[in-house]
Amino acid sequence: MPIKSDFYRIVSRSAIACLTVMTFSSAITPAAKAQDTIRFSPVTRLQTIPERFDEVYFRRDPDYFANRTLIRQLLFLTGPFSENEIANDAQGLSDLYYETMSRQLNNFPIVRTPDLPNPFNESLLTLPKLANSPPLLVEQPPFVSPPIVAPPVTRPQPDSPVPALW
Repeated sequence: MPIKSDFYRIVSRSAIACLTVMTFSSAITPAAKAQDTIRFSPVTRLQTIPERFDEVYFRRDPDYFANRTLIRQLLFLTGPFSENEIANDAQGLSDLYYETMSRQLNNFPIVRTPDLPNPFNESLLTLPKLANSPPLLVEQPPFVSPPIVAPPVTRPQPDSPVPALW
C-alpha cells in the first residue's frame, strides 16, 4: 500500500501546486473590460487676445510682488535693470498690438459704401480742382469806423464849501 499512499501524496501535492499557480495567475492578470476607452487627442487651448496681452505685458518685468524678492533686489544692482525690462515689454506690446490690428483688419475685404444723401448733392472728391482757376475776388467797400464821441460829463457842484479844505 505504500504505492497508493505515494500516489495520493504526489497527486495532492500536484493539485496544491496547480491551485496555487491558478490563484496567483488570476491575481496577476488584469480584469477584463467590457468596452475600450476612447482616447481623444489633447485639445490645445488658444489664448484670447487679453490673455496674450497680459502675457506679453509681464514677460520680462514681473509685477510688483515678484520684483520684491531677494533675488530681484540683488539683480537691481547688477542688472537686468527694471527700466530696460519695462522698455522691452513696451516694445513687445507695441509689436503685438500692430500684429493684432493687422490680423483683424486684413481678414476681410475692404467694404466701400456710397456716401449718404446730403443736401449738397456733391462730394469734395467730385468737384473740379481749383488749382488753375483765378482766385475769386469780391469787392467790398472799405470799412470806416464811426467817430468816437465822448458823452459830456457833468460834475455836481457842492452847495457849500467843503469844511476840510478851509
